[in-house]
Amino acid sequence: GNGFLNCEESMVWALATGFEGDDRMWQQQYIELCKEAGTFQGVNFEKFGDMIDDDTEEGVGMTDDEIRQMIKDVAFLKPEKKEVHYSREDLKQSVFEILDTDGDGFLGQEELWPFVQQAGFDGNHAEWKEDYLELCAEFQVDPSRGLSCMDFGALLDDDSDQ
Repeated sequence: GNGFLNCEESMVWALATGFEGDDRMWQQQYIELCKEAGTFQGVNFEKFGDMIDDDTEEGVGMTDDEIRQMIKDVAFLKPEKKEVHYSREDLKQSVFEILDTDGDGFLGQEELWPFVQQAGFDGNHAEWKEDYLELCAEFQVDPSRGLSCMDFGALLDDDSDQ
């Protein structure tokens, strides 16, 4: 693995801990988990451990015995190897929602930082600031506000090297 649980992988755990929704409901819950973790890569070991150890209403709070039982049960809960097909628009919307950490419907310079790093940007924050300003000028948006979901989708669909 890559050190992160993706949506499908984490659904196995969710089912084992009592989640009763469908695939789409889990996708929305998973997006919220990723937002809380501050990543769009998935749920890492640390976040997963925090959730298991959290006995508040928001957490799962599992005992060692419950974890052992879940490990035994997971083999029976794994979904069949069926392909889940989300449309490209659904995927773009999901990434946007994960990145939009303040929930204002726009992606600012700092919210886009993890995305551009994952996409291969190897510059520092100062260089990203310059590129971000150029990006905003290209999309004709106010840099203090950032990219809308539609703008972000257009950015993802842009095949140029810019």
